[in-house]
Formats: sequence, structure tokens, C-alpha cells
Amino acid sequence: MDKGTKKIEFEAICENMSFDGKGCVHYKNHVGFIPSLLEGEKARIVMTYYTSNQFTGYVKELLSSSKDRVKPRCPVYDKCGGCSLLHMSYEAQLEFKKERVKQTLKTIGGFKDIKVNNTLGMDNPYFYRNKIQMPLRLDKKRNIVSGFYQERTHNIIPINKCYIENEDADRILETIKKLMKSFKIQPYDEDKRTGVIRHILIRSSLHFDEIMVVLVTNCDSFPSRNNFVKELVKQEKKVVTVVQNINLRDTNVILGQKERILYGKGYIKDSICDVVFNISAMSFYQVNPIQTELLYNKAIENRVFKTPVGYDFLKRLQDTLKENPSMTETIADIPVYGVYSLRESANPTVEKIKTSTKKAKEKPKQGFFSKKTLIIINLGLAVLVILMFFISTTSSNPTVLNYEKALQNRYSEWEKELTEREQIIREKEKELLLNE
Repeated sequence: MDKGTKKIEFEAICENMSFDGKGCVHYKNHVGFIPSLLEGEKARIVMTYYTSNQFTGYVKELLSSSKDRVKPRCPVYDKCGGCSLLHMSYEAQLEFKKERVKQTLKTIGGFKDIKVNNTLGMDNPYFYRNKIQMPLRLDKKRNIVSGFYQERTHNIIPINKCYIENEDADRILETIKKLMKSFKIQPYDEDKRTGVIRHILIRSSLHFDEIMVVLVTNCDSFPSRNNFVKELVKQEKKVVTVVQNINLRDTNVILGQKERILYGKGYIKDSICDVVFNISAMSFYQVNPIQTELLYNKAIENRVFKTPVGYDFLKRLQDTLKENPSMTETIADIPVYGVYSLRESANPTVEKIKTSTKKAKEKPKQGFFSKKTLIIINLGLAVLVILMFFISTTSSNPTVLNYEKALQNRYSEWEKELTEREQIIREKEKELLLNE
């Protein structure tokens, strides 16, 4: 086969799973990636597109089922492109992710006989996302609908209840659609480039009873805007701020660069490990706050920042920030492990570190983490925790031993510097508290 779209039907057994949860099958020396197919299952497959070495398709009929298969709770799971593993039991999902880490360390890292600890799952893996962003459209009956784009299309799959999003956010979204109809505010039509509201972005706080609504609009202003906002906050008591984000570009990028605060302060509060953040519309913030705290606490519990590997990463990060001050608005004297240091301070409930954008009403003080800094923090901590798990169980691995030995030679010099820097952090923390 060269390339084409002619439909071909055949039977195949799923040999393994791709990194994004698709089932891998073979047909005449070609590999295919099929949604909603689990390892070991046999199915009749319809090939819809193929190239010289791979193809895509879908399951027409499932001929045998895996013991890990479950019925997805979401009624539009097979159409929506938002989730990829809801047809797999949660226990199997955790094992799948564990194997992905193991295979990555083996194939990319070159490590052999790596023991990877079990994935730390959630007590309830539903309704956890603290951020939703939904496009709006008019359906054929002129009703306002919201939902996710079908995979590889611009077709919106209408969704009234998403099983991984905050339930308050789903309810508020329905309220917004009803108010739009009442105030005759039209959703955006990307083909005609007409209408007002392109997307609705809703952020919710895990530790504070606060919700932010962001109206992404195709215009600078629109009729009945103030009355619309007044009615929204009247009906939804948890909404503490409403922001208008203006995006006039013909693009798939959701947010524009211009914002206007319509109600409240322009941000909500939330905390990670007792460190409180101000979160604006454009702030980077982990969408699963429950697992984020679990990850950070696990890093703190195992004192990752005190290890040669962890300190090497943090020191190189700090040096990078000093050499490239444009990367962050944070003063370079406070490295990432300041979060760790503050977490163990005497007054963990005090708002010690805050983050906001220049669009927020209150001007950020020196020392707030910017969007790019938070991205680096989260990526860095994720890498450190993975390192923590496999390094602790691979003491016989020569590569790891050599690396740790080299770092250990430098560790004694850094230990003194670390103590001095922790003292600087505590002094700056006192200054911040005194200024508040």
C-alpha cells in the first residue's frame, strides 16, 4: 500500500498500546493505531487512511474483550477527543502509566532492569480538573452548544457534563449559555468570523471557595455586557471574578493578549502545600491540584532537593535564570527550592508566594513566580520524582553509581551554599511578611 483513503476491513489482535492509549495492530507489514482497543483484544477493524508504513482506523466489531475493559461513564466518549483511556479500568490505567515510564527509561535512558514503583492514583479519578475551556457554537436548531472538538476535526461534540471537570464549572457553563440566550449574545462563528463569545474559560480553586469566569470575545465590547455579568454573579455565588479576554485573531489559539476585568480582582486564590498563589486568567497552574500536592509532598518527603541529583538540577536552573533574566520576573536570588524551604517554615499558612500576570488589578510584588517559572518548576519536580523512584531502586546500576559519585564530589561544596541560600530565603520571607 502506498497512500490512500479507501476503506479496508480486516481482523487483527491488538499487540500493545501506544503512548497515547491507542491499540497497535499490524496489517501486511503496516502498523495501525486504533482508538478504544486494548492489548490482547481481537477486533474487526476498518482502515480509513494509510501511508506507506502505517494506517489509522476504527473498531467496527469487538470479537474478544480484555479483562481490563470497562464501560465508559461518559456517553460521548467514543466521539469526543478529550479522553483516551476511559474504556480501561482505573487500576489498569495506573499500570499502563507505570509501564510507559519503565519503557521510556529503558529505550531513551538506556537503563536496564529498572524497578519502577506503582503509580500513585486518586481516590476518585473524576471531576478533578480545576480549569475548563470550551468553544461555543450554534447548532442546526440555533441553540448555543459547548463541548470538545472531535479528534482531528473542528466539529464540536456537545457536552453538558464532563466527568473529569469540576462539577461547579459545568453548572456555571450552563448558566452562561442560558444568559447568552436571554441577553441575545451570539457565540462566535469561525467560518463567518461573526458573533461575540469564542470560548468560556472557568478556573476553580481547590482550597478556597472561589471561581473565575473568563469570557473570550471576538470584539472589544458587546451590548448588555455589564447586565450580563451582574446577572451571572447573582445566580452563581461562587464566582468571585469575571474577566473579558479579547482575541481578534483568526487563529486556533484560545486566549488573546488583551484583558479587561469586569468584576472582582481578576484572580482567584489556591494553594499547593500551604503556599498560596493568586491565579489569573493567563497563569500556568496544574489542572489536577490533588495529584500536584501528592507529587510535591512526595518530593519533600523523600528530600529530593537535598540529593546530589536534585541539587544539581536546581543549581543549574538558578544559573540559567541568572544568565537569562528575561525568562522570569522572579528575582534570581530565590531559586526553585524556595518552595521546598517555605513549605517547612514555621508559618506555612501565611501567603508567602503569589503569582499573577500584569493584567491583574494588584501589581505583583518582587518575588512572585511568573508563568514561565511555574512551568519550569512543575516540569522539574516531575523529573525529580521520577529520578527519585528509579534511583532508589537501582543501586547496582553502574551508570547511576558513576553519576552519583561525580555529583557527590561536588555536593560538599554545595551544602554550605545551600545553607546560606536557605537563610537568605527566610530573611526575604520575613521582609515580605513585614511589608504586608
